[in-house]
Amino acid sequence: MKYLITGGCHYDEECGNYQEQCGTCPVLGSNKLQDLSRKVWLRKQANFGKMANLNIIGLSRWLADCAKQSSLFQDTPCV
Repeated sequence: MKYLITGGCHYDEECGNYQEQCGTCPVLGSNKLQDLSRKVWLRKQANFGKMANLNIIGLSRWLADCAKQSSLFQDTPCV
């Protein structure tokens, strides 16, 4: 599920960029702010913003906590 809350990573290798808006992705070896991870993040932001009554249910407490930290779901109920 972690790829859902990031710009595409299944595991962010401790970069933490999903807490902002992704970009400059170490997993991709990118040093550009507007890289693929940022473009995917922006597309997710646009699509998730259209969903009314969205709730995130983590498969573990750790995943739920990651979702709460994600900039994509900071205003979305996460359990």
